[in-house]
Amino acid sequence: MTTQTLVSGLGGAIGSHYLADRNRLIFVEFNGKLARYDLVGTGQIISSGQTILEGTRRFDFDTGTQSTVPGGTNWDVFWHMHTSVERSMDPVHGAQIVYLGGISYTNLSAAELQALTYGGAPINGSNNSSNLLTNGAVFAVRTNQGNYAKVQVVHYDRDITIRWRTYHILPQYQVLGSGYTQPEDVVVEADGLHAYVAGELEDSIAVFAFDPGTGELRYIERKRSGSAGVSGIEGVAALAVHPSGRFLIAASRGGAAVTALRRGADGRLTWFETRRNGELESMPDTHVEGLAGAIGLAAVPSTAAHIYVGGQLDAAISIFAPDNEAPLAPTAMSTTHVVGDFSQTTTMGFEWSGASDAGVGLAGYSYLLDQTPVSDPPLPVPVPHMIGNRPARMTATVIALGRTRKTAPSRIASSRSSCDVFPSAMRSSQAWRRYSSMMTPNSAATPASAMKPTAPATDRL
Repeated sequence: MTTQTLVSGLGGAIGSHYLADRNRLIFVEFNGKLARYDLVGTGQIISSGQTILEGTRRFDFDTGTQSTVPGGTNWDVFWHMHTSVERSMDPVHGAQIVYLGGISYTNLSAAELQALTYGGAPINGSNNSSNLLTNGAVFAVRTNQGNYAKVQVVHYDRDITIRWRTYHILPQYQVLGSGYTQPEDVVVEADGLHAYVAGELEDSIAVFAFDPGTGELRYIERKRSGSAGVSGIEGVAALAVHPSGRFLIAASRGGAAVTALRRGADGRLTWFETRRNGELESMPDTHVEGLAGAIGLAAVPSTAAHIYVGGQLDAAISIFAPDNEAPLAPTAMSTTHVVGDFSQTTTMGFEWSGASDAGVGLAGYSYLLDQTPVSDPPLPVPVPHMIGNRPARMTATVIALGRTRKTAPSRIASSRSSCDVFPSAMRSSQAWRRYSSMMTPNSAATPASAMKPTAPATDRL
């Protein structure tokens, strides 16, 4: 394997994130810097236009000017008239040239110009069948100032018409920010607007925003373990954005834990939940394992959206996967009323049974009491806590009740099935805790009807 040094003198480059669409590496340096390196330099246009280059004249592509008198060393090419027939485009004063022929001038990018091999051999432009500088032909120039120009022949003649565009390549290495305490890792979200930096010694995660136009960095906030309800990022060593984009996942080397923090549209973070090594799971005889010295982290953008955590001290890799299977349907019934029978009993009792979930287990179901047997319960709250996929349709029993008053009997009028139940978020030793709520009439005068099991309100990783 061949290695190549891209940049030297760094202060301990340690954690990085590659942006494939920009061919750019975002990384942290242990001496307190957040930096970037463009694997292909970004081009800034410094000169462009169309002109007639007269025979025996020279041209400077950095400034877009041609010579009017002999002399000078700033020129890049010389339109050389050897004889009335023999002509050539000669690179001069350290500039280099390469002939490209009939390729697309418009689509030729600054990145492609940098990748070409340039030399000092002139391009034949003689007024005969050997001429390479025909109408539409393209050539490129690396100027004596180190810039890159693409050039096209618009009209061939002794006084040749050309158009050109010259790029200045910006520095590939750039410090985006400094003054951080030994940063350990950095991750950038998919849209490239926000970056998250892990501060292992500070037990913190710093949030930054990129200016989409200039690429400049702006500080937003810092989340610290033990502050503002945040935990599980003690000695945070690795970060990853969940494939859904809604969560930042952090591996805690000091806390032997993996933590999910919910991402807002502005990039800000809210602690969601932490899973620690040795923690008992909902499945029988199951514990979270392999997180001692958690230092490596990867979130795989697949249907399963697996999360892999490397535990250095456990010499292990723990796998977290979403549980997208809905719980089994419960059977709901009234303990005080019978379908079709009127009753003077104004206090209604309900119970459910038979519901189960292989991944997480159920904390319970909520109940909706209203006037119509065909209404659906509202969506569980808060929906943003759910890491899994969209809700799954499942069957559940619904008991429709007539109006209930102190002075009138109540009656179970009918029954029907089906309601929306949200899936558990994650399976096995990787699921977020869930809870449920109960809604009941405020008084005996309140009309009552369908009792419908709905999903638990929150999920687990």
